[in-house]
Amino acid sequence: MMNFPEKLKGYLLVALSGTLWGTGFLYIQYILDHGLESQDLVSWKMIVGFVTLFLCAFFKDRQLLRIDRKGFLYLVFMAIVCHILYNLAMYAAIERTNIATTVSLMYTAPVFVLLIARVAFKERLTGIKIIAVIICVVGAFLTSTGGSLAVLDTDVIGIILGLFTGLCYAIMNLLSKKLLKTYKQLTILIYTFGIAFILSLSFSNPLAAF
Repeated sequence: MMNFPEKLKGYLLVALSGTLWGTGFLYIQYILDHGLESQDLVSWKMIVGFVTLFLCAFFKDRQLLRIDRKGFLYLVFMAIVCHILYNLAMYAAIERTNIATTVSLMYTAPVFVLLIARVAFKERLTGIKIIAVIICVVGAFLTSTGGSLAVLDTDVIGIILGLFTGLCYAIMNLLSKKLLKTYKQLTILIYTFGIAFILSLSFSNPLAAF
C-alpha cells in the first residue's frame, strides 16, 4: 500500500471532496427536474447521511456517539441553520435560477465569515484577508460561469436565497471550527444529520419519492 505524506494526503482529500461536492449539484438538478420536491430531497439527504455515519461510528468506536447537553444544543442549532435552512435555500435557489448562479452566490460565504468574525469575535480585518476573500469569490464566479454573465439567472428571490445559502455556509464553517475543538467531526455530523432529519419530517414527505 502506498504511504502518502500527510500534507499530500490532505491536498488529495481536499481535491476529492471538492470533486464530490461539485458533481453533487448535477445530481441535485437531475433529481429536482424529475419531480422530487426540494423539502423531500432534504429529508433523504439527512437520513442517508445519518444512517451511513451512525453505522460507521457504531462499528468503529461507540464513544463517538456520546455528546453532552451543551454540545447537543449547539448541534440542534447547527442542524437547523446549516442543514435544514441551508439545503432548503440551496435547492430552492437552484430551482429558481440555475447551478451556476447558486454556486456563485454561495461562495459569498467568505465575505460573511469575514464580517461575522469581525463583529462577533473582534478579529482584525487585514489586507491579506480582504485579498483572499476577493480571490475566492472571483475564482468561484469564474469556475461556475466560465466568466460569462449570460449563464446567470437574475430571479430576485433566487438571488436572495443564494445569498442566504452563503450566509448559512459561513455560519457552518464558524460553528464547525468552534465545535471541532471539543467534539469529533463524525460525532458532529451524526447528530446534525439525525436532528435535521427528524425536524425535516415536519414539512416533508420522503415517501413521496416512491
